[in-house]
Amino acid sequence: MKRFALLTLLVAAVCVSLPAAGQVSITPSVEWAGKVRAYANPFMDGGAVNGTITGPLLWSASTSASLVNRRSDQGAYGRWQRSSTTADDTFQATYQMPAGQTFQAGTVIAVQSVYTGYYNNLPYEIRLGTDGTATDWSSIAPSLTGPGTIAKKTIRTTTLDGGMYNTFRLDAVPSGYFHAGSEFPLTVDFDEIIILPDRLEHISDVTVAASNTSWGNKDFLLGMDNAYDGTNSSSPGWTGSGTLTFTFGLIDGELPEIDAIVFWSYNNHDANFTLKYMDNGVEVAVADISMIREGGRGWTLPIQLDKSIKSDTIILDFNGTPAGLREVMFFTSAPPIPEPATLTLLALGGLAMLRRRR
Repeated sequence: MKRFALLTLLVAAVCVSLPAAGQVSITPSVEWAGKVRAYANPFMDGGAVNGTITGPLLWSASTSASLVNRRSDQGAYGRWQRSSTTADDTFQATYQMPAGQTFQAGTVIAVQSVYTGYYNNLPYEIRLGTDGTATDWSSIAPSLTGPGTIAKKTIRTTTLDGGMYNTFRLDAVPSGYFHAGSEFPLTVDFDEIIILPDRLEHISDVTVAASNTSWGNKDFLLGMDNAYDGTNSSSPGWTGSGTLTFTFGLIDGELPEIDAIVFWSYNNHDANFTLKYMDNGVEVAVADISMIREGGRGWTLPIQLDKSIKSDTIILDFNGTPAGLREVMFFTSAPPIPEPATLTLLALGGLAMLRRRR
């Protein structure tokens, strides 16, 4: 029985929309009605940031809302700049929920583009807190870190405990760069942070085949660490009009159980498709998914499946319509965390085994 996180219950089961005038929707098949939905975004409310994002003194943000708004690709990244080029190895951006509100953190996904002209890499750390601005961040271990590699757009993900928090902080190492012969102020770039309530593990043993490619490379869809050409904030993507077929390896000799999928549409391309899987040689439709670009920007769409797709084949059928995607990630539910009493019993059992061997 799947977990129903409180935050996801706020989302309609039949036709689900994210902020900005319903540019993303999911229409399940009859078989999947009520069993597939978009993960709610606790950090956005009607298109506005639900909370506050603040940076340190002397730093200013151009699009800090991109940290949490699930927009992606061209121009959809946060850029903080310091008012001078004076060396400073400290940068933090803190997100704070409104008073009395919390979010559940079972999985964190982070995306970062790093401009080709920086002097140095921009590694980062993400920490979660429970006491807002009074949090002692120095006592909290990072939940997720990233390399900030120059000329790369990287996606990193980690599984957490599923606990409740009200604050997170992004720490990053800034850099300067030259442009047209002039030195620019110290800068930090970061695309977005996606926090999901369910504890999920990324499925990496997957390949993809495309029946039609108009531009790009299908393998970019599984890249997680794509090159970034420096002319805009997008990594290489894929466009086409046929089908994408994802094939999975076995996990411990069994078919994988897919419990969540995250789609990124690509820049100024829509992505309208039917999500299907193979069941004993028969295609089964899960839902019609629509990701309509807005202002030349794509969407990040994490979807929750309340019934596992147990299959070695997932198909995205674009029904002959041109489409663009940047990345697709598949997840399975993480094993439950043992209760303290269970851990004690396991420890006692281990001691008993050791005594028997002596």
